[in-house]
Amino acid sequence: MDTDGTNRQEPADQFAGWVKWAYIRGKSGFQIEYRRMSTDRDPNIPWDVEHTRDDLIGQLRLNITNGVVAELFGGRSTFEADTLDPAEAEDTVPKVNEETFQFGGRASFETPFVWAHGTARLRDNEAFPSLQVDGSGGLRVSSIASIGADVTFADWRDAGTALWYSAHGSIAPIAFVRAFGEYTSGDRGAPWVYGPRDQRPFVNSQTGYRVGGELKWRNGSVGGAYLHSDADSVPVFGLPFDTIGPRVLGGHSADGWEVSGITPSFLHGFAIYGNVVNWMSGVGLYMPTRTFRVGLQHHSTPLRSGNLELYGRIELNHRGSMITPFAVLPEFDVLDAYLQIRIIDVRIFGRFEDMLSKDPVDVGGRIINGPRLFYGVKWHFWN
Repeated sequence: MDTDGTNRQEPADQFAGWVKWAYIRGKSGFQIEYRRMSTDRDPNIPWDVEHTRDDLIGQLRLNITNGVVAELFGGRSTFEADTLDPAEAEDTVPKVNEETFQFGGRASFETPFVWAHGTARLRDNEAFPSLQVDGSGGLRVSSIASIGADVTFADWRDAGTALWYSAHGSIAPIAFVRAFGEYTSGDRGAPWVYGPRDQRPFVNSQTGYRVGGELKWRNGSVGGAYLHSDADSVPVFGLPFDTIGPRVLGGHSADGWEVSGITPSFLHGFAIYGNVVNWMSGVGLYMPTRTFRVGLQHHSTPLRSGNLELYGRIELNHRGSMITPFAVLPEFDVLDAYLQIRIIDVRIFGRFEDMLSKDPVDVGGRIINGPRLFYGVKWHFWN
């Protein structure tokens, strides 16, 4: 990928590639994969000039019996970054050359009515938990009802341990009505709070729930939910636009609602869709007061063979005002469009963003100039 960057002032190019080999017999097998990504930027911009990352990953999967699968995995990653200040004869920022490892295992059990998954992994990188264990499981009764739960334990070294859990469920007593709910709570780690000013991750407490329902008719639907989000503190992302001030800011306790829906198809493939999320009070960092989108889409396969598929949409996207570490970003509306034509396995696509040139700002000091047009062709071949 080659680009001139924002306002054609940040030229850069990026290359990514991978190769993998697998030995598979039945439902069991072994795979080894190598990936490499490199980035080069103009040295006159305030970003690292060169990045290179290499990954070597191995996986062994065993199908123990019907519905029971076990897997072992391991990986090694190396990362190099080089920053050169053009005003200096030599590098003024130390080069970065890091190596990290990860090892672990997974197990999965699944039947038509019961499922369970578990993963344990070990890491040596100080920015991530040294030990992390994830588990999930649930019950389902056809399409009528389902319940599930997830739990994560992580040892964040000096930052302490974190235990996070969630539960969710839904019930559809009749064909066109569904009720659902989910609840999450516990401590979570933030690996991105890691740099010269704070040499450890950060653990904070969060709680949230979402309760609502949905009505379906033909291929249309409408649904809504009540939302709550609570956090004792909020870490910043650690990116250039928010690294000047404190790394951890005050928390929030927000209540809101959401509504979404799509009409049944009309005029041979057209439909109107939309969704809105509105926080009534207590919004925190990076939480827009309101977001919504509404649009018109078309999806059809006019040929009996199915070899021609048409898909397109035009939509209005709104993002309300949003609090960031150093400013309150104003609201904006942008008009976007997308078109894809599939002929057998060849897809011709185009995406037209910010058609009215509103130049939205999602982070401080980074104006996303429009309009922007992306287009191309992609295809898959299978023997």
